[in-house]
Amino acid sequence: MHPQIEKLEQLFSQAKKNPAVFTAFFEQLWIPADALPHAELKSLVKEVVDWTRSQNPVPPDILAMSTLSFGLTEYFEGSFELCHKTGEQAWKLFEQIDDKDGVAAVMMMMGSNYRSLGELELALKSLLEGCQILAKTNRYQAFRSYGLYMLGGIYAETKQYDEALLDFGECEKVVMNLGKGNENMLSRIYNGIGVVYQCQKRYALALEYLNRSLKLTEEINSLPVKARALTDLGSYYFEMGDYVAASEYQQRALKIRTEENIQSGAVTNMLLLAEIARKAERPDEAIEWLTKALPIADELRVKQKMFQIHCLLSELYQVKGEMIKSLFHYKAYHNIREEVQHEDSEKKIKNLQKVFEAEQTMKENTIIKAQKVEIEHKNEQLSETIHELTITKVNRKAKALAFIVGIILIVAQDPLFDLVLKSIGENHYWISLGAKVVIILSLKPLELGIEKYLLRRIILKKRNAVKMVLK
Repeated sequence: MHPQIEKLEQLFSQAKKNPAVFTAFFEQLWIPADALPHAELKSLVKEVVDWTRSQNPVPPDILAMSTLSFGLTEYFEGSFELCHKTGEQAWKLFEQIDDKDGVAAVMMMMGSNYRSLGELELALKSLLEGCQILAKTNRYQAFRSYGLYMLGGIYAETKQYDEALLDFGECEKVVMNLGKGNENMLSRIYNGIGVVYQCQKRYALALEYLNRSLKLTEEINSLPVKARALTDLGSYYFEMGDYVAASEYQQRALKIRTEENIQSGAVTNMLLLAEIARKAERPDEAIEWLTKALPIADELRVKQKMFQIHCLLSELYQVKGEMIKSLFHYKAYHNIREEVQHEDSEKKIKNLQKVFEAEQTMKENTIIKAQKVEIEHKNEQLSETIHELTITKVNRKAKALAFIVGIILIVAQDPLFDLVLKSIGENHYWISLGAKVVIILSLKPLELGIEKYLLRRIILKKRNAVKMVLK
């Protein structure tokens, strides 16, 4: 078992006894998630989700965060359709507890997922909105780093290099603030910056960042990211015209990807090796690499790479004068390219449908929230009205009781004083009058005392009623 997974298992055991530990658990899970063994990570997160759902009552915040984490494991293992469904579940859970930052974290994951599916418009919409929210908070910063990295990649792909460098630079700051455990992401950022500098023809900076990325991957022994760094360094030397160095880096990357069973990446390396051989005027070697790559690409149904391979094979066979083979691959290239264009059109239609559905859901959620606020406001007004009526009722009752007590005292004091004062033989008129004045002045304090007593009884009754409901 990976050491970090063992540490997370221990934290999870503590969190089951003390839920406050869950915050630290999820933060330590999210920071290096992309560098952890996918199977072990998914198994741990599933255990967390199952435990959370078994609780009574189910803690809604922990359920939302564990669902988000499960979606992240699906994304890292390449299960993009499953990740999308899990992301929708996490979104609803965060909305139910009114955690806007949590919703923004889901946006980061969904945006990354859209980019992997080639749906750049949806990816940009989700990533930009989520990044804007998370820039104002200290929460879910690991997800903000994922989002910024993806934005940098999208801008680099669409040749908006200055914007790409801004997002990669901001991503680097976020990752550095997160502290140790994020070296894997940091190496990806350096690699991305290096590629952008190469596209801008700033070759010295490009080489510096590409080497920095490779060095960091060697320090942390992250083979998949190391293969990416080696691939991009190979592309750098290819552009520089150093075909020997370019071929060496591509073959090192291919070896790692073959051993790690990263088949799509291996096809990329074979394509690049074929390009190197073609430039070096070794057409037979180029054909050999492409012939190895084609069945793998076909099995993976990576059509973009399939039509690239057929196109290159057609050109190479034409150079060799083998026109029948060249024509075969040329037709295959056009057929697959048409399929890709048709699928792209379908994707655009689906994207528009998804955007429409998302906007409709947002509108419905806004209406529901507005209705909820209005109901709460009306309930507050009703509670205030009931409270005012209760106070008024108690006040009137207290006044009536104080008045009755006053009358009884005034009526009773005359015979009482007559009896007492006659026995001592004194004129009792002024004393009797004074007693009446004292009784009248005592009515207000008496009224307040009765009112306080009656209110205390009402509050006590309400408390007892609440206790009965909870039982």
